[in-house]
Amino acid sequence: MRTVPAAITAARVATTSRLCKLWRIVLVNGTVLRFTEHDRDLIVGGETFLSTASFDPSTIKSTADMSVGDLDVQGAFDSSYITARDLLAGLYNGAAFWVGECLWDNVAAGKDIQKFGWLGNVQEIGGAFVAELLDASRVLGTPLLRMYTPACNATFGDARCGVTLASYTDSGAVTAVTDNRIFDGSGMAIPSTAGWTWVDPAVSTGLLDLIAADNYVFGLVTFTSGENNGLAMEVKACDATAVELMLPMPFDIAVDDTFTISVGCRRDITSCAYKFNNILNFRGFPHAPVSDDVIKGIVGTESTYGSAGSGTWVPMDPEDYTS
Repeated sequence: MRTVPAAITAARVATTSRLCKLWRIVLVNGTVLRFTEHDRDLIVGGETFLSTASFDPSTIKSTADMSVGDLDVQGAFDSSYITARDLLAGLYNGAAFWVGECLWDNVAAGKDIQKFGWLGNVQEIGGAFVAELLDASRVLGTPLLRMYTPACNATFGDARCGVTLASYTDSGAVTAVTDNRIFDGSGMAIPSTAGWTWVDPAVSTGLLDLIAADNYVFGLVTFTSGENNGLAMEVKACDATAVELMLPMPFDIAVDDTFTISVGCRRDITSCAYKFNNILNFRGFPHAPVSDDVIKGIVGTESTYGSAGSGTWVPMDPEDYTS
């Protein structure tokens, strides 16, 4: 239950204003930022809130009907606190925040937290930033149950998946750069299908070769040196030499930058069975009938593991892939 300090309640009905805003943001890397709109730093509840003009929030509104009451905050980059590098690195995406008020001349009275939640879409516009602030009621619209889909809904390498991600992660270095999205690298390899022990007569050798050739597609490149040190991006295409990322890295990629790259998972049952020998942990429903099955009836001789008719397979483009 929200309890407002009596001194703050009295100040809100007074003819003169002694209130000021407080902001507290916890970035995804654990860094805590504290700001106030007052013209000097304030210590409230044992925490120091730094005076800055970097934040300009829209009006804070709350409703009693549990509807989403989002707001925006905009401001300028400050080299001491808010940097474009941190923004581009994604440290603000999903960061937790609260905004409240206190009495600048009586900080011992405490604070009143007016809104809390998470940062949504954060973007750079003309040398400044604009952030969407999502309040706690937004989580009420988040699906909590498993989706009934042919594709696996586990995250590759998590506890539900069961695959040890470290066993499927390689290290390399950049050898040539086309742009911030495409580069050549060392340390990658296409696996041999000879070691894949699962047997399904309906799955062709050509299908397995295609799965092996796309070994790193949907994987993750994490840079371990250079301007993008610590930043990661998903892989769109990779032939064990040339890497194409889903989106450009925010900073320049340079020759000799080091990185790790994890093997990708297409979340289909064929890859799970052959590539990872992990079919017992597959979290999809590839054989569940859909509405089209009622109309078309039984057509062709589909592979037991979800490939297209007659045991053939049509490779998916990452941009077309949906779960």
